[in-house]
Amino acid sequence: MRLLVNTSNLKVGGGIQVALSLISEFKNFHEHEYHIIFSSSIADQLHKEQFPKNFYFYNINYSPVYFSKKIFALKKLNAIEKKVHPDCALSIFGPSYWSPKVPHVMGYALGYFLYPDSPFWEIISFKEKLYIKLLKVIKTWQIKKNANYFHIETLDAKLRLNKYCKIPLDNIMVASNTYHNIFDNFVDNHILPPKEKNEFRLVTISAYFAHKNLTIINEVITELNKQDKYFFKFIITIPDNIFKNKFINSENIVNLGPVKILDCPSIYAQSDALFQPTLLEIFSASYLEAMKMGLPILTSDLPFAHDVCKNAAEYFDPMDPRKIAESILSVAKNNTYRNTLKENGSRRLKDFDTSKQRAEKILNFCSNIISKNVQK
Repeated sequence: MRLLVNTSNLKVGGGIQVALSLISEFKNFHEHEYHIIFSSSIADQLHKEQFPKNFYFYNINYSPVYFSKKIFALKKLNAIEKKVHPDCALSIFGPSYWSPKVPHVMGYALGYFLYPDSPFWEIISFKEKLYIKLLKVIKTWQIKKNANYFHIETLDAKLRLNKYCKIPLDNIMVASNTYHNIFDNFVDNHILPPKEKNEFRLVTISAYFAHKNLTIINEVITELNKQDKYFFKFIITIPDNIFKNKFINSENIVNLGPVKILDCPSIYAQSDALFQPTLLEIFSASYLEAMKMGLPILTSDLPFAHDVCKNAAEYFDPMDPRKIAESILSVAKNNTYRNTLKENGSRRLKDFDTSKQRAEKILNFCSNIISKNVQK
């Protein structure tokens, strides 16, 4: 199979991590030929020299996401497809804004459109709700126009994609998100400074989006600072300009700025718990990364979180700073409970695909699609 892999539309966040992980795992499947279209956002993390001869790389410096660059990006994407003559195209996540002539598999991770019951809708304005509803109509049309088949990360999300976007179930495959294989063998770079006395670190490795609900940290700090014994520190990874505008100036917050995937295991290793107050997800690889690194999980009491974490997490109301603080204290104060969460996480991790298994599932899905189209 000659596979054209498109990442030109990826800018920030978990999509980049998934792309890097999948492309790395494709090295294990030598029978295929891979043509990787990569964006400037992942150029410095790709390390092309480490790939075998059945990999070919094409850089697009301008993303089709931006309207002013869209024409140029699509022209180059079409030119690459014409040159390569692939059997199938795979866009790691959509919308791709591109319609190749061959069968096209697109990853779907737009939780906004699948979870109308999320508390996220309570924190945005009426104007924002209207905007997202309009966006859903436009993007759903774009996605269905651009792609024939989809991969998604949970069965629940597959059923919702069928229900809300009218995608046939047979055209959707489930390949669970997972941690990057860098977590299997990493070097601790000691990115964080040594801990202070009684310091308890809560880490959130994430880009800044409203649905991530990260600014609740400001209010949670107020609640936690009423405690005397513990010194809580939140470790976050967002751009400095956003941090200055959205967060209080507090010694309880350390902002590392956007980090590379290679640094993530070290950051987890120097932290005490994963903190995920998110309001809207299809799947978060952070949950599995924490399980892999032996961290207890504190996260939102919402269906998508329970679906992934089961009994490996302490759940809280993500809209209530006092309840969040109580959950944090219950984990920080109780070493036995903390260890139970870690052990449950270690067991739960075994229920998910490895990064290699995920890559194999997606490749098999693409191969089966090619076979079906040949038979027509």
